[in-house]
Formats: sequence, C-alpha cells, structure tokens
Amino acid sequence: GWAVLLKPPGWEVDTSETDHLLMRRRGRRPLSAFLRSHWATALSRRKDLDFGFLHRLDTPSSGLIVVALSCEGLMRLRWLQATQGIARDYLVLCHGKLALQELVIDTPIRVDGIEGPEQSILAPDGQEAVTHVSLLGHFSAGDAAVVSGSRLFYSLCFCSIETGRRHQIRAHLAGAGHAVVCDGLYNPSRLAQDLKFCPRNFLHRCRVAWCNSNGPVEAPLPADLCAALATLHPEDSTAGAAAAMLLRGETPSDIAASRRAAASVLALAESENTGVEQK
Repeated sequence: GWAVLLKPPGWEVDTSETDHLLMRRRGRRPLSAFLRSHWATALSRRKDLDFGFLHRLDTPSSGLIVVALSCEGLMRLRWLQATQGIARDYLVLCHGKLALQELVIDTPIRVDGIEGPEQSILAPDGQEAVTHVSLLGHFSAGDAAVVSGSRLFYSLCFCSIETGRRHQIRAHLAGAGHAVVCDGLYNPSRLAQDLKFCPRNFLHRCRVAWCNSNGPVEAPLPADLCAALATLHPEDSTAGAAAAMLLRGETPSDIAASRRAAASVLALAESENTGVEQK
C-alpha cells in the first residue's frame, strides 16, 4: 500500500543519507517520526530503504510526499518513478518577468557537492534534469518596493519535473535568472527583501499522480504562501484570475481548466475574425 503526506515547512524528509544529529542541531523535525506515529509498519523503521519515502522535498518547502507502506509497494512505486510514471507538480513564485508562457529547462545538474555541501550546480557533466515551467501571471510589489531604482516584479509559475535532482527547480530557475522567492541558497542577495513579505521559500508541491492511484492527489497553496501572494499586485487580468483561484483554495487543476477554457474562447474569436477578413 501507499499514502500521501502533506509536509509542512520545517520538516525534513529524512532518508538513508540524512545526518540525524545535524538535522536535530538545525531544529528540523524528521518526517519519518510522524510516519511511524500513524503507520508503524516494518518499512517505516528501515532507514536503509528511506523509511518508505519515494522522494524528497526541501525542508523549507511544503507539499505532498508519496510514501510506501510495504516493501512491495515501495518497489512498485520506485519502478514507476524510474520510468517517469509519476507526475510531480509545483506552484512557485520566482523573481522577474518570465518572457515565455511555456519554458523547458534541461540543463544538467551536478549534485556531488564539489561547489558546496548543499548546493546543486548547473554543469555539462551533471545528471539529466528536465523542468517544465508554465507562467500563470506576472506580479509587482507596488511602487513602494524599489531596489536600485527599479520596481520589483515576480512570476507565478506552475512547474512540472521529469527528473528529481536535488534542488532541481530552484537551481534551474536561478540559472535562468529567475530565482525562487526567499531562496537564500541560490539568491542570497535578495533574501532580506523577500523576507519582508514572504516567510520562506515560495515552492509548494501541489500535485502528485500516477497510474492506478485513483486520480491525482492535490494540495492547495498553504496559508503562509497565500498571505505572501496577496501582498502583490497582479499585472493583468490573467494574473489576477490565477491569484484569486489560489487564494480561494482552489487547485492547480482548476487553474489549468480555466486557462484551457480561456484559450478555447480566444481561438474561437480568432477563427471568427479570420473568417470575416477573408470574406
């Protein structure tokens, strides 16, 4: 069997590679302890099998974690993940204005720690890493928020990953010049400014899905990130609609459906205009 946990920020998805002494010194809480308090399976005590966790999620981040409750379930889920059969989607707020509506970042990522013990590096000799980025809207911090004479702009994004490298979305967006808000590791120069409106990195795993899972599991944007988003000003009606849906607690699927409907209306209008011009 399997379960899906909603991890709050501050909890660490501890695995066989976790230094639990260092984790406690940093004040982080082990998600495996929560798991055992609800499902005290034999697998939940197997550090060598990552306590059954299928994947990790950065400690400051929030979102859904898939966990196996049996060794058989873990092997099945690992096979699905290895064959890209598990979808993992995220809501992310990053710096600047993304120029493209859709973006694929496929720069390899090196996670060997040569450049630092915790930072992932974009490098030609790294592992394959593919991130899909869809723009939901542009936002600004208002006239009062100015850095070096320029207003601050942000992009709200829906991201999906084909691979699961450490800090993949954070490293890819930072490399593209659009670091995640409140990411002190990949954009330390903006951390103090970001903390004025956002309490932690703005990255939330909002959806997981795979075959035979009885449909996707989704988690709305949590309250702390909703509060941060609410302080920003949408730059157009598209951004305003996306923010309003998230602030109402609606899911990314609702946003996707709304965007598809809007695109259909636009396509119909364009086809009608084209027909008029041809007469």
